[in-house]
Amino acid sequence: MITSQINAYSFASNSTSNTDSATSTSKSNLDMADYLQLLSAQMANQDIMNPTDSTEYVSQMAQFSSLSAMNTLATTANDQLDAINTLSALNLTQYGASLIGKTVIVQTTNTDGTTGTAQGTVDNIDFTTDPTSLSINGTSYSMYSVMKILSGTSAASST
Repeated sequence: MITSQINAYSFASNSTSNTDSATSTSKSNLDMADYLQLLSAQMANQDIMNPTDSTEYVSQMAQFSSLSAMNTLATTANDQLDAINTLSALNLTQYGASLIGKTVIVQTTNTDGTTGTAQGTVDNIDFTTDPTSLSINGTSYSMYSVMKILSGTSAASST
């Protein structure tokens, strides 16, 4: 089959209608209708002396269907990942809000690279930073540095 014939058919059919032309140029992915249009163009323009085997068409359709299914699966997976990220952000928000007024122990890193801890009551949570930070006595710490949440009586006895 000669590819230029398909291209000529494609251009000729698109030039018949302005709406078809606008629709086909705005698409970034082929769908089953596009595939069937290409298939009919292939069949109409095949060489009479050397016709294409029908199993080749079935093979192409199976490949296209498989590709379409994988595309749908990838879209679904991305949608689920977006939902998980949204849920994770919501959980972090709820977790941060629940820490206000509670006494916590956070891990700190000194300028020389050694780690230590700081303890105090959470004054506020800043959701505008990445990662979300909490404030203890005016000092900000990452939400991920919280090591322990103490109850009111444990905090009083451990200080």
